[in-house]
Amino acid sequence: MNPEPDPATNDAAAQRRAWTGATLRRLVCALALVPIVPATAFIAAACCEQWLGRTGFDNTRWTNLFTAVVTVAASVLIWRKLILWTLGRTALTALVAMIPFVQVVYAQPLWDAGCVANEILRTGQEQVSIGLYVWAAVWVWWGWERWPLRTSKQTAAERRPKMPPVAKRIVASMGTIPFAVGLFFIVIQVYEDLLSLPARVGWPASFATTAVAAVAAWILIWRTRVAWTAPVITWTIASAALLLGVPSAATFFLPDVGNVAATTLGFLPPIGWGAWMAATMWRWPMRAVIDPTTAAPRCTRCQYPLTGLCHTRCPECGHEPTLDELWSATAEAAL
Repeated sequence: MNPEPDPATNDAAAQRRAWTGATLRRLVCALALVPIVPATAFIAAACCEQWLGRTGFDNTRWTNLFTAVVTVAASVLIWRKLILWTLGRTALTALVAMIPFVQVVYAQPLWDAGCVANEILRTGQEQVSIGLYVWAAVWVWWGWERWPLRTSKQTAAERRPKMPPVAKRIVASMGTIPFAVGLFFIVIQVYEDLLSLPARVGWPASFATTAVAAVAAWILIWRTRVAWTAPVITWTIASAALLLGVPSAATFFLPDVGNVAATTLGFLPPIGWGAWMAATMWRWPMRAVIDPTTAAPRCTRCQYPLTGLCHTRCPECGHEPTLDELWSATAEAAL
């Protein structure tokens, strides 16, 4: 006779399917914001500048305003049903939402770099603020107050679909795009205006500096989901040097191949950044998501199963996590 199915197991499976479906739809909508936000901001800014005339807002300020409004409103609208709206989380969300509006309220460049350079600085500052807003919002919505473990005494709001850990990191990764673009606009002005470096040196230095910051942000976002072994670390460093360092260094020689070719080939470093990010997602060994109904302790570094051992030392990689680390990793993977 077949045993009766465990209601808890069926309930957990149904919950996981609900999380997946609800999250995938919203991830696609969030990804669509990447082209929609700047395009909408540019169109709306041009219309306002044309129709409203002299209002004290120039085109850059209008663009920053609509970028901030669309980003904040759309992100809250998309993810609101996957957020447990406590009083503290609501208050912090309102505070974090002000980050993109700083460049609208105080629409000044970091320093006076000249007419065109000032506009580039202001645009870069706004893009950096958008990236910071995305990272801060992810932390406030899904990292600041942990969702409690499922119990029979949970309220209806606490039983709503929750955000899977990997999906949180995907959303945070989207913030890397405007952050890297804005940081490059700022860094290139630092090198060429403040440090008076020639363009032949300033461009590769700016690309390299931005690449280092983008790599650091990318690794910080995904560090707890990757099984960091010695070969993985070596491959990550080598691929970063190849796909990020070589294109940046190549821009040093671009002025010798003509203005048009130099401008065209100057897009090689961003291509290298994107290629490296895609390569890491393809090659990094991700830790398995543990089924909460069959949760078992696994090594926090390589995910080797530790069931049946009388100690926490991993026989595969030699890592020896504490019992608290094992419990935290198992509980996080099950959420």
